[in-house]
Amino acid sequence: MFLKIVSFSLFICFAFTQMSAQNNYRNNSIHVSYGNLIFVSQANISYERTLVQKNIFSTRARIGYGNYLSNNFDFDTNAKVHENYLSLGIVQLIGPLEVSVGTAYTSFTFSPGFDPDPSVNYEERFNGFEIIGNIGLRYTTNKWLFRGGIGNHEKIYFGVGLNF
Repeated sequence: MFLKIVSFSLFICFAFTQMSAQNNYRNNSIHVSYGNLIFVSQANISYERTLVQKNIFSTRARIGYGNYLSNNFDFDTNAKVHENYLSLGIVQLIGPLEVSVGTAYTSFTFSPGFDPDPSVNYEERFNGFEIIGNIGLRYTTNKWLFRGGIGNHEKIYFGVGLNF
């Protein structure tokens, strides 16, 4: 089911993208990001496709995969501890400002914290959907892109990528 949703979304992204030989910008980009917030860090890779380009405004579709590295120190009992996620979202660029919103299909476990509940299996993995988003700055050249900001699942992040 989830694969069908992602496939359909990618089809829509490509079908409604403005494609013109006169464009002097790159329609596609791929970037990696690393984010950290004290005891939790994450790394992800994302692909973006331009949907609309108007002067300094640009709307892009993004699909990404991320993985969490966590030491579980700062979690309360039964808090979600994310393992990895697959995300789909919309990115709005206004000059160097980047704002995105979307959803992520996540895999997670529950944290035993300092007072574990004996009736809970803390090794069991669960799956679910969550809303994600970020706000940050992006600098692009014809070939390169650099980004940084704060967001949910990306934490306080920085990233680098290629435009093509």
